[in-house]
Amino acid sequence: VNVDGVNFGLMICYDVRFPELSRALALRGADVLVIPAAWPLPRAEHWRLLTRCRAIENQLFVAAANMVGAHDSVTFCGHSAILDPRRLNKFGSAHRADNQIRLAHMALQVTCT
Repeated sequence: VNVDGVNFGLMICYDVRFPELSRALALRGADVLVIPAAWPLPRAEHWRLLTRCRAIENQLFVAAANMVGAHDSVTFCGHSAILDPRRLNKFGSAHRADNQIRLAHMALQVTCT
């Protein structure tokens, strides 16, 4: 999806476990991966690790938004973040109990040194 010249690659929830999808989006020109999700609390570390992996592997920004709170019998882990592939978590993350909106200004050009 292109918005004002920025290409967003869209994934959902469990897709983050599969590096092939994020790689395909990167090869098709994505500048930012957007990943809305509903990861449960017992797998919080998986969520945090996998979103960082997708940023590093593809040298893309990742906007990862995960649910917080509980629904039915499931408690969600939160830990939403906007990840910079050069400085991982430069823009911070929302902790598990946070219910807030965060904005970030990103310089999308990534150079490897």
